[in-house]
Amino acid sequence: MAEPTISEVFGSGATVDGSALSIPAAFFTAQGVTISSSTRAETLVAALAKGWAVPLTETARASDLTNRNVTNTYAGQDVISQAGTQYRRDVYSIVLYKVTTLATVDPNDY
Repeated sequence: MAEPTISEVFGSGATVDGSALSIPAAFFTAQGVTISSSTRAETLVAALAKGWAVPLTETARASDLTNRNVTNTYAGQDVISQAGTQYRRDVYSIVLYKVTTLATVDPNDY
């Protein structure tokens, strides 16, 4: 298995160059989001987390420890109470792997 591609992680048609990452609206639509000028930033973050749970699995990483260094796992949901209000909390766990000793996170390593 090879390193995950831009299209695998961000959807078919996704591109990246020296100044921008372009994620097609279809990626978000597949997660249940309709993109518009009023789409909230947190909605997009939630859609990314949900979408990344498919290509960035622990199983995929286990099949190629050399080329797969990021996993995103849906850990489930629970209900918590904060300030008298009940909130459903959906938990995703993003894990970054690097052959090294403990150090500061450098996004360029992944």
